Amino acid sequence: MSLDGDEQLFETQHGRICFVIVEEEMRAVFDLLAGMAESTNSEVEHVCEQRRGLLEGEVITHDEWGDVSEDVLFGLEEVLLPHARYVQGPLSNIASSLLIFAFLERALRVVARDVAHDSSSVERFLRKNGRAGKIRGYLAFLQHEVALQFGVPPRLEEMLEHERRLRNDFAHGNWDVADRQPRSGFLMKAFETMSELFNALEQAVEMATTSVQMRSAQ
Repeated sequence: MSLDGDEQLFETQHGRICFVIVEEEMRAVFDLLAGMAESTNSEVEHVCEQRRGLLEGEVITHDEWGDVSEDVLFGLEEVLLPHARYVQGPLSNIASSLLIFAFLERALRVVARDVAHDSSSVERFLRKNGRAGKIRGYLAFLQHEVALQFGVPPRLEEMLEHERRLRNDFAHGNWDVADRQPRSGFLMKAFETMSELFNALEQAVEMATTSVQMRSAQ
């Protein structure tokens, strides 16, 4: 898992409270995932350093058992290093994906409830139209019920298809999905795609608000 920079994260241009929340929570999720990546990378590096030292002749002794270098090396190679690499790669990829989709769903709900004429209408709409998933449901609500004019980033559909497969695997008790998880670049592309979406949403909300104000002034 790799997160190289935060220059693509969404930043609100108009300060409406729902978009302030989205900005702050997106950065919190980004920082959390970046910290997780740093921690897992450090653990793999630490175990590799221990292994390298033993291979280069470092000796580890025990008060009762004497030289246990070979036993420690075996434990590093057969247990600790594979586990650290599993946490660094497949497990982190799965956890990151789930967290990103949970954030996206919540962020869209926050925006939908804020801009809806009646916040309770959001859940009513989803109960009737949410078979394709809540994320698609919130987008449909914003487009059709609130009538916001915004484009959905093309890469979002790829993200949602990944979410569908991931949820389906977990629903059927299949946790062995590591080999099918996205690898390099997925996380940054996900943040870029979400930022693009919320930039478009914020502009659409501002345009709709300005239009209402102009009609009221006439």
